[in-house]
Parts: sequence; C-alpha cells; structure tokens
Amino acid sequence: MKKIIFFIVFVFTCIVANAQTQTTIGKFIIVEANINGLDYSEYYRNKKGYIALFVDADKDPCLANVMPMGDSQSYGKIYSLKYQGMEETNTRYETHYYTFNWEYENTYDSKTGICAVELVLIKK
Repeated sequence: MKKIIFFIVFVFTCIVANAQTQTTIGKFIIVEANINGLDYSEYYRNKKGYIALFVDADKDPCLANVMPMGDSQSYGKIYSLKYQGMEETNTRYETHYYTFNWEYENTYDSKTGICAVELVLIKK
C-alpha cells in the first residue's frame, strides 16, 4: 500500500485552524511547512500540527490550521480556489496543487487577515 505524504507550502505569515459548526472534509498532518521561504517543518511536527478542510454552517468552504500541542489555531473561509492535478509517471509522484485566498482569524491573538495559500499534496 502506498503511503500518503502531505507536503504543505504556505505563502503567508500565519497558518490555519478550527471552527464551531462544521462538516469536516479532510484532515492533513503537516510534515513540511514553509512560510515566506523559511522552514517551519520541525515546529509544526513538534506541535502535532494539522490542516483541516471543512464546510461551515453557511456551506462555505473553510480551512483551519490546528496545533494541539501549542493550543493555537487559525481558521476562516476559502475564496478563489484553483486546482491542478498531475498524474503519477515514472519520474514523479501523483501531485495535487490547490491555490486560494484564505480569510483567517487567530484564536491565540484575535488577529485577522487575508493571505494567498498554496497547498501541495504529494501521494507517495
């Protein structure tokens, strides 16, 4: 059986979270994370970080960045979602690219903002 390893690249300053009334679509363990070109992979692994995709009570797609060991999360709606998939070949793994804007709020400092996100899922 193939392992699924999720490579997650974020092009923003803050990262993802949880919501109150929601239907979870997927949960992805963070194994690699880069923020503004800096490697935060070990930090997210140590905090048991994961990304949750969900639909809120208004049926809007949302994203959450949750760090249970850090008691922090960011959450919010997804806008302008674009997808590109690449099939597995002899020279590359199956890869899924998602880009979107994310309007987030942090639970740990109540800051809000909008950022561009690139989420890359690589099936190994």
